[in-house]
Amino acid sequence: MKTIFFQFYDDMGANPSAIPVGFSGRPEHIAKAIAFLADRDSSEYIIGQNIIADGGTSLVLGFHAQFPRPTENK
Repeated sequence: MKTIFFQFYDDMGANPSAIPVGFSGRPEHIAKAIAFLADRDSSEYIIGQNIIADGGTSLVLGFHAQFPRPTENK
């Protein structure tokens, strides 16, 4: 059973035109972000940041708007 989070990204991967950069991310995209942060010459002034590597999806949809909130049982 997949969570809503992973189902959303599977759906996005099946429809790359829905991702602003036009393609699904690959492991090397994340590796490049990690390599940038690990290089002290390139990232020496970056401290304590969240870096979102999602091809621009969160900018278009809004990060919290992507995921429906679970309904409460009352």
